[in-house]
Amino acid sequence: MEPGFLGCYLLGDRRTFQDLDAYLFDVHSDEECVSTCKWKTGNHDIAIVNERKCICYHSNKYANFISGMSYTQYYWTSQTETKPGQQIHCLFNLSLGFCKNLEPLCNGYWDSNITSVGSEITATCGKGFILNDSVNLLCVRLPGWSTCFPVWNPSVPSCRAVGNAPKEHVWDMMGRSLEQLEAHPLGLQQLGVALEAAWDALDVRDINRLISSMRQRCEAVIAAGGGHTRY
Repeated sequence: MEPGFLGCYLLGDRRTFQDLDAYLFDVHSDEECVSTCKWKTGNHDIAIVNERKCICYHSNKYANFISGMSYTQYYWTSQTETKPGQQIHCLFNLSLGFCKNLEPLCNGYWDSNITSVGSEITATCGKGFILNDSVNLLCVRLPGWSTCFPVWNPSVPSCRAVGNAPKEHVWDMMGRSLEQLEAHPLGLQQLGVALEAAWDALDVRDINRLISSMRQRCEAVIAAGGGHTRY
């Protein structure tokens, strides 16, 4: 459960989300509801989730909404069984900042899925892979940025195979360039355009260093009897 969770109300009557008189939209997770409400928020200060439905709302108006209603409050979970006609409203405080959810770490894993400001997440690679960047990520607010949109610092790492060939280093550099995009490519056409842009952005000096290292790489592989090397 994300920090900022205020608890869930199991409503005892048949009043629905539509009775809140607010824009209702579908989400896939609690975090998506919170993040979307931060993006859309004017003076809203809470996000409300009912199963996979979301509303951005005001805490004082919600207090009036449930006033006089029959409800039970749950602080420990949002996964509570409901009976026909009942709803569970789970509330989240929008004053807390959240970083973007991290994608699963290919060939490794994260030690946490907490994304609030100040959270620190450690990356670990599987056997035969090493990190190409810092092990730890910290969710921080950057000077001049909205407190609602913190970022991961430093950049999100990836796991690369020990003993990568130069061309795989190039793929890795292009992959990291794609990871920094604010909007991920949708479909093969957009992916092709993004890959061409990533290729054009490569530093020729990095390519030349990789080419120049081929002799050392071959010698290291021979010395290791075909095993892993520092490359």
